[in-house]
Amino acid sequence: MIIKKKLKKIYKKYVDKEYKKKINYNKSFVELGIDSLKSVQLINEIEKVFDIYFKNKDFNEKTFKVFRNFEKKIIKIIGK
Repeated sequence: MIIKKKLKKIYKKYVDKEYKKKINYNKSFVELGIDSLKSVQLINEIEKVFDIYFKNKDFNEKTFKVFRNFEKKIIKIIGK
């Protein structure tokens, strides 16, 4: 899937070095080394690459609890 490949390329810019080759989608943002600043940068880059705009209501605490939840939410929004 082209969307997932593009997303993975973006993710790799923001995760800790140890996850650059293989991102563990069962980890939280914090466990992957994505702090609040990096998460904002990550979301901004996804918006630019896919020419979309996320609303605050698109995300909640569950979205950021496990990285897999975040990706599912992103793919759902992009697919609309």
